[in-house]
Amino acid sequence: MEFAKTLKALRLESHLTQVQLAEKLGVTDSAVRHWETQGREPDYKMLCQIAKVLDVTVGYLLGVED
Repeated sequence: MEFAKTLKALRLESHLTQVQLAEKLGVTDSAVRHWETQGREPDYKMLCQIAKVLDVTVGYLLGVED
């Protein structure tokens, strides 16, 4: 599964809106929307934050581990 789909699925499983996830990460909801829909990926530092908030590994986010 590509990053965008994984991010959206994990966000929904966590019962978070794009706005809520953005607030937890200190970014705009527009950034989250771009990650989920336009194939943009955040930098490694942000990937680490996303993984922590969603309680997964960076590898899982990127689809390189189960």
